[in-house]
Amino acid sequence: MAIISALLLCAAITPLDALQVRNGTLNNKRLFGIEFGNGTSFYGRHDRINSASLQTYQSGPYIVTEMVIDLASSDVALRVYHTELMNASDLQSRLPDGTPNVAQTNVPASVQKLIDRGRSGAQKARSGGLVVKDYPTSTHAKTLEYRVSEKEELQKFYKRFIDIYTQNDAPADENDDNATRVKMAGTVFVVE
Repeated sequence: MAIISALLLCAAITPLDALQVRNGTLNNKRLFGIEFGNGTSFYGRHDRINSASLQTYQSGPYIVTEMVIDLASSDVALRVYHTELMNASDLQSRLPDGTPNVAQTNVPASVQKLIDRGRSGAQKARSGGLVVKDYPTSTHAKTLEYRVSEKEELQKFYKRFIDIYTQNDAPADENDDNATRVKMAGTVFVVE
């Protein structure tokens, strides 16, 4: 039983500033879709959404904000995330006790300005790249990943998705074929 049709293309980073929600676009009202500007797409049955989550965590020197959509009976999950490099003081606060304090070094203001500019440039350069999967240390092969450059846009996308998802007024009986009453029925989220 095919629950998800996912076109797994290399996922480039694109800002989510052009989010469109197209209600009722799909003829099959049991489905919803998410289409990204680079051709990556994710389709699944809206009545099979087990969870949609948003979290922030540290991974190495990065702070990751991640949205995950998990569908019942599916091998594929969707991960949409944003990464940002931590600054020295944030990194220091997360290190184990007894680690030398790199944030207290006496760096001249002009040097710190160059460091900050380099950090900003590295973040911008990284935002133009592809999702990199390094097995076995990265997520599972059956995860569709898409990296965005703006954390605020990811948060807006999540809020819009959850607003529609939680307004589900479907019948209590999951076997009922009347899926048209679900607000996510046939909806496509277009992220350009």
